[in-house]
Amino acid sequence: MPEICEYLSDPIGSSKSFNDTDSRPEFDGAAVGILSSLNPIIGVEKPDGTEHKKDLVARILDGDSRKLYRIIAEKEEILQNELVLESGFSKVKVSLILKKLEDKSLVERKPYGNTNKIIVSL
Repeated sequence: MPEICEYLSDPIGSSKSFNDTDSRPEFDGAAVGILSSLNPIIGVEKPDGTEHKKDLVARILDGDSRKLYRIIAEKEEILQNELVLESGFSKVKVSLILKKLEDKSLVERKPYGNTNKIIVSL
């Protein structure tokens, strides 16, 4: 009798044709669910560590830079004029802090109409 791995490794829509005389049992999503619950490695995505990196960066920044970076990191990307409104800082202060964050390669500023789109660089 074939191993269960042979059934799971057979891709859907492979070149083999299945018919009523096929002796292999059919598996549906439930079988995969049962197997993944037995083996926690199956179906688990590897964390890429991006959230951890963002948290570490936010910890080493000071005061206002930290506040601004956390807002940006939470949203992944934000318009600069929205950042001014959310942070409560003046346009000049936001611009100066963003320049420092850009110099440290933590964020990117891309022109977007009359404002800039701020994107996390991690």
